[in-house]
Amino acid sequence: SAASDVYKRQHIREAMNKSEWKSRLKGFQDLSGWMSKNEDKVSAGVVSLGMWVRVQLKDFKENNQAILKEAFAVILRLAQCPSAGKKLAAVLLPELIEKMGDAKCYDVGLQIISELLPSSGPSFITAKAVEKANLAGKNINQAKAALSLLAHVVDSSELEDLPSTEIINCAKQAVSNANPNVRSAGTSVLCSMYKKMGESLKPSLGDLKEATLKAVEVELNKIDVSKKPTLKKTHSDTSILDNKLLISQKLLADIEDPDVKVRKDAKQELEKIIATAGKQSLSRAQDSLMSALKGPMYSASVSYTHLT
Repeated sequence: SAASDVYKRQHIREAMNKSEWKSRLKGFQDLSGWMSKNEDKVSAGVVSLGMWVRVQLKDFKENNQAILKEAFAVILRLAQCPSAGKKLAAVLLPELIEKMGDAKCYDVGLQIISELLPSSGPSFITAKAVEKANLAGKNINQAKAALSLLAHVVDSSELEDLPSTEIINCAKQAVSNANPNVRSAGTSVLCSMYKKMGESLKPSLGDLKEATLKAVEVELNKIDVSKKPTLKKTHSDTSILDNKLLISQKLLADIEDPDVKVRKDAKQELEKIIATAGKQSLSRAQDSLMSALKGPMYSASVSYTHLT
């Protein structure tokens, strides 16, 4: 693996094993230089390297800012690798989110996670953030960091990609916290969700205490949701929402029509709609379709496996 290859570099191994911080700093600098010359090995072993770096940082319990700066630069390069994904995120996120409780580490931690977001998916990232926020207990800084990360992911993602119930429940727990900083961070998450959901968010808040609900509503009412943000457009300028409407209104009936020609035309139209939706929205359009048309598909004996 890439990690074992690095370990064979005696000067890097020896530098990392020394207790002097300057020696360990030099080890990370040498590692960075090795990565620049071995991009193929780095890409092939991005997860093992991530694990190795995490161990060298004592599971992110390292506090020397000079070492952290160099190490975070290495981790950022790993996160930017095309091969980075959920496995690397799983290796880094739990301890990294905790480390982001240190204000000096929050921005670079957010930058790393932002790089991992497209390949890992918002649902995976938010699950880790929710877990850390819920388990923070009296660790106020960890709670704030996890909630701030949560708000960032919500702002950066489509509503349909988010585990809305888990996020809202986590935020509700935060706004009921005794600490004002945690309450403020929880309110920010609810504001981010409100921008996505509009008034449909408010029924979920009905079980909050009256005083807590009023405080939250003061902040929500500052947000103008009369003009809801549109979903991202694909290269063909056809939104995911438009595709779903077309599928539900036009094709749902035709797909189970007894007329073979009508079913065939509906199938061709469906393929055309999904094709124009673009690569990014394809999986979401298919998921919505498969859920909505499960019964009609079987009754009409139409197969969509070639669409995947």
